[in-house]
This record gives sequence, structure tokens and C-alpha cells, in this order.
Amino acid sequence: MAVKQSKRGKPKGSRVNVHEPSGLRAWARYWGCSQQDVREAVKISGAMAVDVQQWLKLHVARPAKARRA
Repeated sequence: MAVKQSKRGKPKGSRVNVHEPSGLRAWARYWGCSQQDVREAVKISGAMAVDVQQWLKLHVARPAKARRA
């Protein structure tokens, strides 16, 4: 089953399916991390989006936002 995605914001669904390329891209973009980070998080924490998000917050460093001069 494909993850339905709205134009912006959180992808629809409560589970992360790493075997669906478009869904994996959508979740990675939403969380601001790589697809590999999402795969690793699902492998360790399970497929529930809330658990994956929590794992990513604790284990994946996000790049600092660039400041405008």
C-alpha cells in the first residue's frame, strides 16, 4: 500500500514502509534526514511513525540552518 502524501506537511499514514520508494522519500523529506537514516530507524524502532520520529530525534543530527547575512 502506497503512502498518500499531501502537497506539504506530514505524509499520510501512521506507519513507515521502507519498501515503498515514494513513501520513504516523503518521510525522509518530512523529518529532514536521509532515506538511510529512516531505514535504520525503522530497523531498530519498528515501523510506527511516532517511534521512528523519536529515534531520529535522539540519534540523527540535523544540519544547522544557514543564517542570512
